[in-house]
Amino acid sequence: TSLRFLFVATFLGQMIVGAVGITVPIYAVLLGASPLVVGIVGAAGGLIYSFMPLAFGILSDRLRRKAFISMSMVSYGFSCIFYNLAEDPFMLAFIKVLEWISIAAFWPAIEALLADASEGRLEEALGKFNVSWGLAMVIGPMVGGLLISGYNIKAPFLLSLAISFSLGIT
Repeated sequence: TSLRFLFVATFLGQMIVGAVGITVPIYAVLLGASPLVVGIVGAAGGLIYSFMPLAFGILSDRLRRKAFISMSMVSYGFSCIFYNLAEDPFMLAFIKVLEWISIAAFWPAIEALLADASEGRLEEALGKFNVSWGLAMVIGPMVGGLLISGYNIKAPFLLSLAISFSLGIT
């Protein structure tokens, strides 16, 4: 696995997380969610991510890391499909669980692959890795907002679906 591919995958992975992350609470409100339900939806992702990366990190060390990345991106794509189909705001919490399970599988595997591929230049690779996901944290929510403004509330889910499935089969 090349470092360049890992940086691109990192950027795209974090970008879609940012685009979806800004979209879900807006979508929840449009579906009639109360502020409490919006909070529950957001907390569902945080709850999963508070412990699942450790479990997935252990598994990705024992299994194929590339397979973990592929599986996580395909799974993320399915969460985008489910968001598109959701009509009940409370269902978004369950979809958020799937979304963040996917994210929890992605990050430990990509970080371990980065360490493997850095060939003794780990500090340099980590610097570029941090720039990659940091820029995506800025660009992702802007992309989500632009898509919502220019098209509709489901457009960020569709873009994220396309990107995640593309990463998943690469």
